[in-house]
Formats: sequence, C-alpha cells, structure tokens
Amino acid sequence: MKQLVFCIIVITCCSFVNSEIVDNMDSLWTTVTDSGAVITPPIITEGSHKLDYDLSNGDWVEIYKDDFDKLDISKGDAISFSFKGSGASNNLKLQTYDSNGDVFDRKISKVTGITEWTDIIIPFSSLSHWSGTGDGTLDTDKITKISFSVTPDTTSSITSGSVALDKIQAYQFNTAEILHVSSFDFGTPPNDAGGNEGAWSEASDTDPTTEYDR
Repeated sequence: MKQLVFCIIVITCCSFVNSEIVDNMDSLWTTVTDSGAVITPPIITEGSHKLDYDLSNGDWVEIYKDDFDKLDISKGDAISFSFKGSGASNNLKLQTYDSNGDVFDRKISKVTGITEWTDIIIPFSSLSHWSGTGDGTLDTDKITKISFSVTPDTTSSITSGSVALDKIQAYQFNTAEILHVSSFDFGTPPNDAGGNEGAWSEASDTDPTTEYDR
C-alpha cells in the first residue's frame, strides 16, 4: 500500500491600492490574563512587541491597546500584521472593537510556534461578531480597541511559548478587477470573502489532503 498526499496551493496576484500603518508595535500595550495564566512583562525587541506566556493553568493571555480615538481604517477592506513565535503551537486571535461596542475577532489556529516572520492578512468580511455586542456591524471608521490573545491548542501538552507582533496595517485588498476569496491562512470558516467554508471541512485545521490506497 502506498499513500500519496498533496496539498492545494493557490497563488493570487493582488494589487494593494491602499496600505496604511495602524501601529508599528514599537510601544508597550496593556496585558491581561485569564486566572492562572502567566504572561511576563512584554518587551520591545527588533522593533516589535514580544511577550512570553504560560497557559499551564489558564485559558488565555492578551495584550491590547484601547486608546485609539475612533481610528479610521475604512479605506481598506482588510487588516494585517506580522508575527513569529517559539515553543507551543497555540492559537492566536485578533480582536477589534468599535465605538458602538461591537467586538469582532478571528482565530488563527496552531501558529504561535512558527519561528519565521509571517504576514497574516484578515479581510474585515471574515471577522466573526461576538453575539450581544453593539449593533452587529463593524464600524471601521470608529475603531477604539485592538487586541491579540493566545489560547491553548488542546491537542498538545506544551502550553508555554513566546510571540512577537509587528506592523499592524489596514489594506485595500480587493479591487474592481479582483475579488479575493481565500488566502488559505485559516483552517476554519468563514473564508476571506465571508463564506461559511473554504477548502477544508468545518472541523479541520490542516491543509486539504487526498489519500490514495493502492
């Protein structure tokens, strides 16, 4: 018996019409943790914001900045940031808040162990709304708070590690000629266009694969 496993790779040429720096992450953000979780005082290194954490006895750690005075990122249709990490491959979550009290987020599964700088681009349409907050619409011209949290990968026994974050930007990702559907950055729905699923099954966090049994 032989197995052939392959993954689908999509290369898309996109034109970034607008790119605007939201925060260079060169000043310290506020930290907060779940009860029992540990986060060491973050430091600025290589011009980025680095934090060490331990989730042995807690479910999340978070850094946030909440002094944005109705930040206007409405010229873009996506938000991006760079990150790298070490230790456990835990989950990284971006959360955005607007002046009406809406909270929208997106989880990137099992990525905090990636040791090379990696760019993540998250279209606004693929953010999920926290039920019961605000009016259900993200006002991208009135952003008041942005946060990043780390949550544990429950399939791993390793719970500690570090994450460095850099260069939050607003992007104009789609143009009149291009509709970006999926970057294949995520293993869970929605896709980048806001659809329910991409190439993965809803329960999968891995690249799409096909196995042939001969």
